[in-house]
Amino acid sequence: MKTLVVILGLVFGITIVANAQTQSKPGTKTQTTTTTTTTTQPQAPSQTKSMIKITELSKPIQDNLSQQFKGWTPTQAYKLDSKGVLSYEVLVKKESNEMRLYYDNAGKYLREEPVAMSKNTSPAKHTTSTAPAQKPTTKPR
Repeated sequence: MKTLVVILGLVFGITIVANAQTQSKPGTKTQTTTTTTTTTQPQAPSQTKSMIKITELSKPIQDNLSQQFKGWTPTQAYKLDSKGVLSYEVLVKKESNEMRLYYDNAGKYLREEPVAMSKNTSPAKHTTSTAPAQKPTTKPR
């Protein structure tokens, strides 16, 4: 009896996994994720973000990178699809600085955003205050 329950559970699990795989877009070979973030980057929950090779970027994007961002090294590239509207995101790095660059489907430069630094590294232009904490001005009773 226990064996029958285990077998039925496995068949049910395999059926769910197989059904989930058949609902994805056929023929897609890139890694696709749906993102919902609360950062300053405007992304709709229905937007898909697929990692692509930097060499797959269009010539206008590659030309812009080599001319306007000379000295910056592209590290990652993504194809963004928001309800059928395609755009591109390219992460670039120069020394300890990182930026996200955004391009439309035709390869036109849209905007840039700095990448937030991790807790272990401090931004190059960031200074910390070493002033001591202020003491209360009133005496406790």
